[in-house]
Amino acid sequence: MDADGKLLAIRGHFLHDHGSYTPSGLLVAAERQSNLLGPYVLPRIEPRSIGVPHQHGGRRRLRACRRPQGTFVMERLLDRIADELDLTRDEVRRRNLVPVDRCPM
Repeated sequence: MDADGKLLAIRGHFLHDHGSYTPSGLLVAAERQSNLLGPYVLPRIEPRSIGVPHQHGGRRRLRACRRPQGTFVMERLLDRIADELDLTRDEVRRRNLVPVDRCPM
């Protein structure tokens, strides 16, 4: 973040509970990463997914279940920025929203 609370970059790791067999491979984890952005401007992102095999059933893609993980990460990060800079949480979100003129019509 910069001094105004704008996002500059995110680097992070997603641990993916891979199970014993996953037909979709790491696609499930990649979909979580794609939902990290949400409605915010983020100039640079460097996510990495790591598949962790376990001795239980595999994971499959399910409709609409990948969004909460990425959204949780981004929203919690914005909360921490607000706390760090002593700003309100809604102000930090407003400062990082994609501007109307950059939205597809």
